[in-house]
Amino acid sequence: MDFNLRVFISSTTVDLVDYRQAADRAIRALGATSDDMVLWSADERDGSTVSLDRVRQCDVVILIVAHRYGYVPDGVDYSITEQEYRTAQAGGIPVLAFLLDETVPWPPKFIERDRPADLTRFRQAIEKHVTRQLFRSPDELSRLITQALVAFAARTKVGRPQRLSERAIAVAAPIQLKSVPDAVVPLGHAEDDSPLLLRVTRSIDFTPLLDRLAQAISRPAAEFPSALFKTFQQSLQQNTRAAWSSERLKLVTMRDGSERQMYVTSATLSDLFRPLLSLLLSTPVSPDGDLGHPMHTRPRARRKDPGDQATAVAYPANHDTSTPVAPAALQSVGGRNRFLGVALDDGGIFSVGYEGAQCVEWRPFVCESLPSHVPQGRFRAHWSNGTVDGTFDGVLAEYQANLDREARRFPTTHSCSFRLNVVVSLPRSSLAELLAKIADQLAHTTFIHGDLKAGNVILARKGPLLIDAFDLREGVRSPGWSPNWSAPEQVLGLPVTPAADVYPLGVMLVQLLDGEMLGEVRKFRTLPTPDGRDEFSVFYDPYVYVERSDVEWADRSRSKWVAFARSCLRFDPEKRCQSPAAFSDQIRSLLHDEPLPASKRLVLVRDAWPATLVDGTDRLATIIDDMSPSIPTDSEPPSDPTRLLGPSDPFQTP
Repeated sequence: MDFNLRVFISSTTVDLVDYRQAADRAIRALGATSDDMVLWSADERDGSTVSLDRVRQCDVVILIVAHRYGYVPDGVDYSITEQEYRTAQAGGIPVLAFLLDETVPWPPKFIERDRPADLTRFRQAIEKHVTRQLFRSPDELSRLITQALVAFAARTKVGRPQRLSERAIAVAAPIQLKSVPDAVVPLGHAEDDSPLLLRVTRSIDFTPLLDRLAQAISRPAAEFPSALFKTFQQSLQQNTRAAWSSERLKLVTMRDGSERQMYVTSATLSDLFRPLLSLLLSTPVSPDGDLGHPMHTRPRARRKDPGDQATAVAYPANHDTSTPVAPAALQSVGGRNRFLGVALDDGGIFSVGYEGAQCVEWRPFVCESLPSHVPQGRFRAHWSNGTVDGTFDGVLAEYQANLDREARRFPTTHSCSFRLNVVVSLPRSSLAELLAKIADQLAHTTFIHGDLKAGNVILARKGPLLIDAFDLREGVRSPGWSPNWSAPEQVLGLPVTPAADVYPLGVMLVQLLDGEMLGEVRKFRTLPTPDGRDEFSVFYDPYVYVERSDVEWADRSRSKWVAFARSCLRFDPEKRCQSPAAFSDQIRSLLHDEPLPASKRLVLVRDAWPATLVDGTDRLATIIDDMSPSIPTDSEPPSDPTRLLGPSDPFQTP
């Protein structure tokens, strides 16, 4: 008998080695695929993320529980085994549960004694929601699993999960960009942890041009040369295909001096991505639990993010001064001078720039993740394809499981993409803790960052990642600054101390409080910047205003947070909060004594595309486009012949 099933084995490990092997043998004997962790390949993600992702891709879960509750990762409430069980339940994936008969003698070293309440609660939850079987030995477990899978297959008559859409997009390995002009390739994960794909479109649609040519040579009294015209069209396409396939394939000089062939986007990083922390800090405050309706949310106008401004180079390295200046490097302008590079050999992604005509690596590109940083935030999502729609909600930690479950309800014959409108409620206390973690990273380095701002913080899965640092030694002058973010002493070209990094942390805190900086502004003349500016405005000991009517917040508590924010923004660095370590300690002390009320509300609107990934699994994915120019028409003359509009969606059927 052959079962086209993918079966995930979930259990603790050190105590159940023989039992997992018995389960594996039973699954394989039926011809099914056993997804056992001992067979997994190396992965850059943490073990919990990998296991939950594999649960979502299986057809059925075999759950084995004895006398251990299992490892509980930092920052979560449940063991990995229980997370796997909950992910399967949330995703509508059947769970076949097998519990050790408690009368069976068991080695004391495999009995976990520090979490008996959690283990009891977990067993009770299993027995409440599924029909479990008791086992006493590996052989008995193997027999019970065989019986359960046979019954499951007969009962459900399912093999592989149904395709999410009959028109699911096929994802190609990056190496195929060498031979095909148009493809969708994997990048990593989007900020909601869905698969992130890049759609490359390099071919040019000659149809409008050929239609015009056909009209020009047609004559009423002469037969149109259809065969000749078709031969010409085919020859034109064949001769241009090689050029299309080689467009934007470049040799990139890596930081170690080696060269790698990459596809380099025509769009800049700031065209393709938005800094997640900037969005989180600039979104409006809402009362706790107030998610609103996804399709009718109208957040108030967003203030211009100071991080949108370019870094200004203040002092050239040869400026005569007794105070040393940090050596200037290629300055950050928020992604406007850098591009995304996709390595053709292994799919690695990088931020790359240009030195003359040569592409150079700036740094590895890291994808951001919202659920990893605020897992307890809540969401309410609405999806629609124009014909049918649905709504689901929950906590961010379970967003992907809920999305995968909803995906199984999507009609497979309807429109290829689905519009997702997600309202996320993020506790402000969690975001304040995030600022403390950023300060922790600054405190554990011997350098001063020098260009800290929301756009230079990446919320990676493993924690905040600070990028584009000047790496200044204490006592040197900074080679540059970012308007509205950098400390006054940097603008004035004075020696810096760790307090210089506290100033932008204070700006982030004001945004988190949904406050405004008010008060005296002083203008300073500086050396000219590359764009010709030589005068900048700087707040002098600003007052921080937080609107009282926004949230229910005791005046005493509000005043303490406002006072701390002001202490981080002092003009004189000697009067400012002195270091990132002090900032981190103070913000955690305030969170303990005066918890922040309410939440920040973030609205994410995007299209989700059913896609068949390289490994053959179907997932709802996020797609970003790097489009190529097309032939212009008389009705749409191009303003710049090198930047024309792209062709129509290549995945749209006639």
